[in-house]
Amino acid sequence: MSYDEAVKFIVKNSDKCLNLREAVNLIFESKASPDMKLSFIGHCISAKTLSSIGFNEDTILATAFTEPKGGSSLRTLETVVSEFGRVYGTKYFVTNGAFATHYLVLAQKKTGEHVLLLVKRGKNVIVEKLPLIVYEGSGISKVVFRNAQAEQVFREGKESYVKALEGLVYGRVLVSALAISLGFEILNYAIKWASKRIANGASLLEHEIIEQRIADAYARLSTAKSFVAKASSEDKISWINSSIAKYISVKYSCSAVESLIKVFGGYAFLKSADIIPKYLHIMALEPAEGTSDIQLKIIMKSILREKSRK
Repeated sequence: MSYDEAVKFIVKNSDKCLNLREAVNLIFESKASPDMKLSFIGHCISAKTLSSIGFNEDTILATAFTEPKGGSSLRTLETVVSEFGRVYGTKYFVTNGAFATHYLVLAQKKTGEHVLLLVKRGKNVIVEKLPLIVYEGSGISKVVFRNAQAEQVFREGKESYVKALEGLVYGRVLVSALAISLGFEILNYAIKWASKRIANGASLLEHEIIEQRIADAYARLSTAKSFVAKASSEDKISWINSSIAKYISVKYSCSAVESLIKVFGGYAFLKSADIIPKYLHIMALEPAEGTSDIQLKIIMKSILREKSRK
């Protein structure tokens, strides 16, 4: 995917970033590539976060939170901002980083307080695309800030940390929609392929085992899609529902595709089928906005919190 294609898709649909239901529906319904959709998600997380604090930037954005040593934890930040608004640090797995003109950065002051910053791309911002086997066209990059000028967009302290987490919660629902959309693409292709494939004088769709595998995949994907639709319709996104959505979407989409691969047999591994690459695209979403283990931890904390109130 070229720079121009990515920017055109983001600019065309940027207004949908501010409404989670519209953004989710776009991901479900758009014929765009998974790389383009993930690039859009990277932009949306920053756009939504900035909008919630009164900033409406007409720019191409990327969210720069994750660090090489910190993984998914936002508490182990090494990126710092000086009293003069200069940022030093390295961010990793910055989705849309190669295409962005501005970066929403979570850093900390020398006092240890978290702070959200907006950094314009320039000579003091070094961007290096990561050599990934999937989503290579999503501009996922390593971004190094070397004395880059930054604008503080939210008050420092716990509030900035919470705002960053809210952005990740928003992103979880969008990533969930992407996983499901890929699963349905493979399902629809499987139905079309099986209807034309003849075995023992009948279409594969008329064989009970094939019926069961396709029905099983449909049930899993539909369950996940319904939950994501529910999560995206909430007035305020629930942390537990966003984690459930992320957990079941990737898990159910992977298991659905594994069932569908058995429908195709060896044909699933033909390059022309494009099934295994899409399967890898789903698997690669496992760590996005927090791994399944992290989502389960969030879910369990929510359960215990609810129990303690009774």
